[in-house]
Amino acid sequence: MSNMKKWLKNHGIPYSSLAVLLGQSSANISNKVNGITPWQEKDLLKINEQYGLSADFVINLPRPVQEMEVA
Repeated sequence: MSNMKKWLKNHGIPYSSLAVLLGQSSANISNKVNGITPWQEKDLLKINEQYGLSADFVINLPRPVQEMEVA
């Protein structure tokens, strides 16, 4: 389960509410939350503005970018 899916569930936020915030359909949000469709930069900015979530969390990176080692 993606970070975003868990977060939405834990906070009682339905896909329809996120869809309204982002001006998209609930089906489109479902696809993004489930990794079928990629998140767009404008989505990530709006989610950060509204909920304070980082882009790496929303796109489900395993850990924050700043903690990753440079190869």
